[in-house]
Amino acid sequence: MPHSQIGVLLAEDCKITRSCTAKFLTLAGFSVLEAENGRHALNLYQKHRQATALIVTDLMMPLMNGDQLCQIVHQYDEKMPIILVSGSERIAPSQTPATNGFFASFRKPVDYPLLIDTANQATSSVL
Repeated sequence: MPHSQIGVLLAEDCKITRSCTAKFLTLAGFSVLEAENGRHALNLYQKHRQATALIVTDLMMPLMNGDQLCQIVHQYDEKMPIILVSGSERIAPSQTPATNGFFASFRKPVDYPLLIDTANQATSSVL
């Protein structure tokens, strides 16, 4: 399946960060849906669940944070890969599946080539 058919749901409340991340994912060939908070992301996920192969989410967002989003999405699909992105010092960067339900985690500022590599790994079973 070409990347352009692999859907990524991106949840980020900072418009500039969301736009940059979406651009890098799109340039890498992914089809990106953008949400400005966790609640909006959950609504988009419910509408586009079949087309969503990966979620990339910020941790701290209004209305619903990334951790809450992860927990709810995993009630629908426990195997949905979710990549956490956060500016928090408490988040340890990891490109390997974590026990907290996230496929990987990144600290801001994001290393976009590494994020793309991780997105490719997370969606490799879709290809």
